[in-house]
Amino acid sequence: SISAALARLLNALSMASEARIAELDDFLHCLHTEAVDDVYKRHSIALETVYRKCSGRHTPPGSPSFMSYIEFQELLDFVNAFDCDFPRTRAGFAFRLGMMTQSEESYSSRFQEMTFLEFQHAMGAVVYLRARGRVGPLADLVDAFFSTILPIALHG
Repeated sequence: SISAALARLLNALSMASEARIAELDDFLHCLHTEAVDDVYKRHSIALETVYRKCSGRHTPPGSPSFMSYIEFQELLDFVNAFDCDFPRTRAGFAFRLGMMTQSEESYSSRFQEMTFLEFQHAMGAVVYLRARGRVGPLADLVDAFFSTILPIALHG
């Protein structure tokens, strides 16, 4: 029957969405620690320089600069951030994990305009998604990733 089919569909969607919500909760739990915050502070100047260098090409004149998804993906490509645990197809998910939820997505493009704070979050998401199956605190992984990719992005 239609109602049984709809119930099965909603059940399948519920299971998929619960997995995404659990992944988001785990990401936020791992990222929002003092140890990770200390790593971000150590790399803050380099992160901001990379953000400014790699963003703004799609910003309309007179508007505050932002990083677009294309610019984010190009940066990840340039620094070889993609691997078997974090394929190119997951870049959009990392981008969205970094973004704040916007109430208006029909008449505003803000939901696809990444600020520096959101960029920091998205870079943490990249590390988190690359870390699947690896043991160790996220702070150590973030520090190692930033120490590797930021010099490439700054001097490349």
